[in-house]
Order: sequence, then C-alpha cells, then structure tokens
Amino acid sequence: MYNILLVDDEPWSLLSLKNSFPWDKYDCRIAGETHNPFEALELLRSNDYHAAFVDIRMPGMTGLEIIQTAKQLQLHTEFIITSGYADFSYAQEAIRNGVFDYMLKPINSSETDPLLAKLKEHLEKKRRAEDEQRYESVARGEGNFEELFRMPSGKEPLPFWYAMEERGGIAQGGVAEDCNRWSFNLGTTTTVRVVNGSQPPELAVSAAAGRYLGISSVSEQIEQLPRLVKEARMAQYGRFVQPEQSVFAYRSAKYPLVLELADQLETALSCGQDSLLVSLFGKLPEHFKSQSLGMEEVLFLVSNIRTLLLRYRSDNGIFPMFADFEDPEALFYHFADFTALCARLSDFFEPEREFAEPDKGSTVNESFLKLLHDVNQNFCSKLQLSELASRYHLNFTYCCDLFKKTTGKTFVQYVTDLRLQRAEKLLTQTDLTLDLITDKVGFSDTNYFSNVFKKHYQLTPAKYRKEAALKR
Repeated sequence: MYNILLVDDEPWSLLSLKNSFPWDKYDCRIAGETHNPFEALELLRSNDYHAAFVDIRMPGMTGLEIIQTAKQLQLHTEFIITSGYADFSYAQEAIRNGVFDYMLKPINSSETDPLLAKLKEHLEKKRRAEDEQRYESVARGEGNFEELFRMPSGKEPLPFWYAMEERGGIAQGGVAEDCNRWSFNLGTTTTVRVVNGSQPPELAVSAAAGRYLGISSVSEQIEQLPRLVKEARMAQYGRFVQPEQSVFAYRSAKYPLVLELADQLETALSCGQDSLLVSLFGKLPEHFKSQSLGMEEVLFLVSNIRTLLLRYRSDNGIFPMFADFEDPEALFYHFADFTALCARLSDFFEPEREFAEPDKGSTVNESFLKLLHDVNQNFCSKLQLSELASRYHLNFTYCCDLFKKTTGKTFVQYVTDLRLQRAEKLLTQTDLTLDLITDKVGFSDTNYFSNVFKKHYQLTPAKYRKEAALKR
C-alpha cells in the first residue's frame, strides 16, 4: 500500500479531499492528515509518505513552502497541490518545484480516478527503479550495507543473515514474524528478500503452482550479503531441473558427479556407441533430480559437452550456439526445462552422415528459406529452432549449421537482434512501460531483456530512451 498524507487548514476541505478519492482501488491509504502546515512538515520528516496532497494557501506556511523545504531535506515524497484559486502563477511555481500534479477545489469526481491511476503507475516505476539500484548495489558488493539495511527503530541486528528470491509471486511461510526483512522487486515477476533473523530459515515453505523460492545459506556477517543474494538466485534456478518443485535451498555444487557423467559420455562417443550415447542423454534429467543437482551443475555439464564436441566433431559450425547456453536466464529463455536442453544436446552428437548438404544447384535449401521467412514474421513469438526444423522437415543440427552459413549468425543471435531492433523502436517512438515492451518483443523476463539490451547498446533501456528523447 502507498502511504498518503493530507494537508489542508480547512476541516471541511480536508474531509472532502478524504472522501473524494477511491484510495483503496489504487492501493493507497491515508496514513496521516493535519490542518497545521508546521505539523505537516514534521510528519513528512518522521514518516515515509509516498505522496502528499497539500493545500497551496495556509496560514503561517504555504503549500509551496512545505514542498521547497521537503526538497531541501531530500525527502522523496510526491506532492499534489490543491487550490481553490485558478491562478496560473501558482501552477507555474508548483511546476518549478517539481510537483506531481495540481488540482482545483472543489475536486471534480471525474478527475480522481485518472489522477490516482497516474500516481500509482509513477510510484510503481519509482519503486522498481529504487529496488533495482539497491539490488545492484548488494549484488556488486558496493555501498554501506548498514545504511542500505537499517534496523527498524529500537531494534538491534539479529545473529543470522540470509537471502530469499521469489519468482512468480510471494511464497507462504519461511520467515518468522520477529525477523527484520527488506524486499526489493526486480521487474514484475521477481522479488528478493534480505532477512535478518534469530534463527536460520525454516524450509517448510509452500508456494503456489508456478511460483518458486530460492533460499541462500546463512551467515553471521552482513558483509556476506552479495554472496547470499547470488546463492538465493542460483538456488531458485533449481526449477530448471525440477519444475514440479517450488522451494530450493542453496547447496554447494557437486562437480565430481558431473565429471563422472561427462566421462561416461566420452567413453560412449569415443567407442562409437551411438545407442548408449542416446540412452545416457535420456537418463540425465532423472539423474540430476535424484542427486539434487541444480543450475551450477547444468552449466558445468554444458561446458564439458562443448569440450567433447571440440574433440570429436569435425564441423564446428554449432559452437557459437554454446554462448547462448552459458547464462541461466538464456537457458530459461530457450528451453522449457533441463529435459528439453538434454534433447538438444543429444542432437549435436547425431552421426555426421545425416547432415547431408543441399543440392549444389541451389544456394539455399528451399525449406530453410520458408523457415527463415517464418522467423522474420513471428520473431516476437516464442520460437524454438528444434520445433521449426521439425515443421519444415530439416535435421536440427544441419539447420543450425545452415542458419549460421546463411545469416552469419546463430539462430538465437538472429532472433535476439530482430527483437532488440523492435524494442529500440518502441522505446523511442512510444510511451509503453518497460514491462510491456519486454512482453511485446518476445522476452519473458524484464531483467533478462534489460541485460541483453544493455550488452548490445551499452545503455539500459531507460537510459537509451532518455538519451533518444534529448536528441529529438
């Protein structure tokens, strides 16, 4: 809920303001009200108000003076000026002081919904930006953690620190009521909680279908928060291996188990035992589940398989694709789960005799041209090259090679570039929110989209939009 302060020296006007707006509808609640401008300033100093509705003319101190003082104190409250005077000079002064909006009294009921809708959207954007800055500070190990995570008034730090990352909604349980906790949102689907508790987290946590929770290890040192936050994220990635599970506790990676599996794959490959190779890949998903292996082991396995391909495959055209398999978010983006990834990896080891070249009389296979046209028309949809190859009756690995030879890019690079070009247009030519743009261009996660965009353009989407606006 967003906390709102109401300030007006006339009781009837304050009551009218209180009753004119559908506060609950827009997640707002009146957390304070006063007839006294000096008391209003004290309330603003000592409480966290997201927005304040302030009368512009009051005895002793005007609404504009309250706003100016609040700015000097570096308070982050948004201000809406209310006035019974249709005086343009007041509006000009209010704009110069950076007020959020200016309303004439008596309040017109047709204006209340649009104002609160606009205020809620603004506060949500502001909160997401602040949350992302805090998260980045923690993840990079920068800043003063004691300042970032101040104890509630009168409380002392408790012995244990840990982090929880939730995706798809809020999990129930797992955090005792007496814990100190701080939350920040990443996009619209992910929440990170930093918890300072009297005991390690309870793992008897439940989450609804489609919601996942990762829990880090525990530390007695606040300086370990960057590591704990990374652990919580890595634990939550466990859903890639076990999508039917909802809660994942961080465990150290079991690399020796993966090396054993890689050795078995190499033995089958070096001996030409194709059926055994297919069988081993088919058993990998259940083996990973039974051994409680997670994303760190998945990435390590992919790295080892790439090494095997370098040793045993003469055609290196597929190797650039492995760059798309080295990032957890990219894996989620391209594969439903670990089982789908294993099927793809198995395809890379099919006997090379199956990868027949196209007829020499044509530059490019006609079926492939149809596939490419399909991609160009539907790149904002969820596309899987394996499904497209099957639809157009092409061998998957041959299709990978042909894509690289024809376009100069891997399938993933090609689709990503198309999506980024569309995103660039939407950022510069529309006022759509980042979440909507993410969805419209075919990305499923706002944070992943932002990271890919920044890597390509060297600017975050928000900064890119801002700089483009300045150039116009």
